[in-house]
Amino acid sequence: MAVGGGEGALQAGSLSVGEVLRSGAPDVPDPVERVPGRGRGDSTVNVSPTSSRPTAITCSPSRPTSRSQLSQYGAEMLVRARQHSVGSDTVEAFRSVSSVASDPGGPDPDLTPPVPRRVIDPRRRYEEPCGLNFPRLILGYRVSSLGPNCSLPLPRRKQASMYVFELVQPGCWLRGITDDQVRRDVESLLHLLVTCVEDATLALNMFENSRDRAYESAEDRSSSWESDRVRERAVEEELLRQLPHDLTPESRFQQMDDIRESARREAKRMKWREGHLPQGYQDRIPFIHAKSCVYALDTLQKTLRLLTKVPDVPIDIAEVLKEFELAFPDLVQARDSSHHAEDRVQGKRRKDRIELKPLANKAIHAPGGGVLVVDMLNDNRYGGTLGDGSYGEVDVSPQTVSTAQQCVQRALNAFDWHGPAMHMPR
Repeated sequence: MAVGGGEGALQAGSLSVGEVLRSGAPDVPDPVERVPGRGRGDSTVNVSPTSSRPTAITCSPSRPTSRSQLSQYGAEMLVRARQHSVGSDTVEAFRSVSSVASDPGGPDPDLTPPVPRRVIDPRRRYEEPCGLNFPRLILGYRVSSLGPNCSLPLPRRKQASMYVFELVQPGCWLRGITDDQVRRDVESLLHLLVTCVEDATLALNMFENSRDRAYESAEDRSSSWESDRVRERAVEEELLRQLPHDLTPESRFQQMDDIRESARREAKRMKWREGHLPQGYQDRIPFIHAKSCVYALDTLQKTLRLLTKVPDVPIDIAEVLKEFELAFPDLVQARDSSHHAEDRVQGKRRKDRIELKPLANKAIHAPGGGVLVVDMLNDNRYGGTLGDGSYGEVDVSPQTVSTAQQCVQRALNAFDWHGPAMHMPR
């Protein structure tokens, strides 16, 4: 698109947006433009000319504006074409130079291809300590293990797989409990135990799958960033074309911030309409599955506690509950903090203020206390500040679900059954 007319017309396609906008401001330096490169994470920085007023950049003589200039224009174009034509004399000259320069004595700097730009592996950017100054409130934070302070997620599984934790119910109906209502209640509670293991297993599988996808997303983030910038630039140029042509350079420059923000928002909406999930949503997926696993384990523990209060139940149920509580000492309070996040973000437990205790792990170092953590993933451990001010977490891993599976199997085996055995999951 040409701005103006005649021989002094500005070829907008050859100039940056900053040069076009600053055509009337001689003292404003030209900006540095970042142009997306071809390789992943690669970009080149082009510095625009520092002339006070941009001039027309053309590759051909000015086109005629009247019939009288038509013949002159054609003659000039013919002269230029002859100057750049390759004839027999040119071919012979090239052959003579090639025969003389058979041994140049080293690589020709004009013919040697440029050294490719070194692309930094994104996994190496997190190997050094990050030195973060953590605020008082840490909400929805995620860190993984590959360095002393912060790093990328754990390595992906080499092939698609899933975890299955099997259970065997020794029979279909309970016997030995005389009260029919109590028997039905116990059967329902035992069925709920099995459901909790299935829910925890599904949550674990989806949690690890979401982490795998997050790892792949981190690898492709540089190329996605470049495509997003191209999309924003296209929208920005379209908005610039819609501006009135009679605006002064100062007024046009003042509207650039609004145009950039509008272009950024519209580019994001275009990406969403194409089916791309917003990055903020992707970051929350592992948290959702981690909390689902924690909630399933918490329900399992409450169910075991209810079973211990039922009359005529085997004494082994109390031992199973004790073993489960020893395996997950922070489970109940971690679930409470997650479920009552509206209180934790205020530093409260019910109506009382929480005295924050010292905290030191690979993500946060606060020996003097004063750090409130809500909704945090530390590798595959989900946790946060508990009601007593300490930090607690629950491991979301196959070992955790396996412990739950063994406890439920012991609870099932503790009862007297009759009828055919049932293998689960179905």
